[in-house]
Amino acid sequence: MSPMTVPREATHFGPAYGADGRRCLSMSAEEQVRTAFLPRVRFSWGFHDGVDAEEEGRRLEWQPRDHHDPIYAAGYSSGMSAYRRYGRCPESSDEDWAIHALTTDMVRDESTGDAKP
Repeated sequence: MSPMTVPREATHFGPAYGADGRRCLSMSAEEQVRTAFLPRVRFSWGFHDGVDAEEEGRRLEWQPRDHHDPIYAAGYSSGMSAYRRYGRCPESSDEDWAIHALTTDMVRDESTGDAKP
């Protein structure tokens, strides 16, 4: 197998790979993430990355409004805020996710899995 092929069963991005195991270039990496993972998962990733950044004193090199995934960016901002609020790493992002989902009046877009306000 060449370095450019990936066995279909070795990836959770199954639809982004052809039957021969070669990566299809029809979807960007950002599109693959948005379609493969539910908004709750992407928010959680951002949340924990934001907590880590705040804990380590790292500053953003990007603006949340400019991030390709607004749900990840919302989680990131929430994670930073939660760390400042509690002064430590929260046990989970559940509370912040619930607030985000309620305040954005999220309705799931069935075609992408993204939330629509």
